[in-house]
Amino acid sequence: MQARFYLPMYGRFASPDPARDQHFEETQSWNIYSYVQNNPVMFPDPNGQWRTGIHNQIIARAFEDRYSTAQIQVIQNASRDFDLGKGAIGQRYPNSQDPANSPWHSMTPAGGDPAEAQATRDAFVEKTIGEAAQLRFVAEKATGDEKTKLENQALQLVGVAQHPVADETSPSHEGFQK
Repeated sequence: MQARFYLPMYGRFASPDPARDQHFEETQSWNIYSYVQNNPVMFPDPNGQWRTGIHNQIIARAFEDRYSTAQIQVIQNASRDFDLGKGAIGQRYPNSQDPANSPWHSMTPAGGDPAEAQATRDAFVEKTIGEAAQLRFVAEKATGDEKTKLENQALQLVGVAQHPVADETSPSHEGFQK
């Protein structure tokens, strides 16, 4: 919640939510001073830009024809953990929110070049998808629990790789902003 000013004496934020993720059917989204629709437990948003629920919707729609609900959940959890720096994915990418890693979220580091940030992001996505493909290949030769474990690790890497691509669709990330 460091992305916004909070007034604890009033229990309110003093600055509007930069994501402005408003939906007609969700009246709480009309309040630009709320934080993730006043539900930070269900919709973590560590940098105040694009809540987890939106990432989950993007993932569900992108993969609904290819993966089961359980597999989609693995991808969604990995995307969230990558953003929050928690779990096994957070251990692998402990500094995902470090300003130097802004390209991992389709943003440009301060003083950086947007074209260079995009190239860095694209290389990160390509490398991560390559690692997922290798794990998937190894999983095809495995059996039982080992096969399931390797398949889930591959899906987790898909979740990490798609995260910066989904971030690029956020109005707050558009054009590799700094």
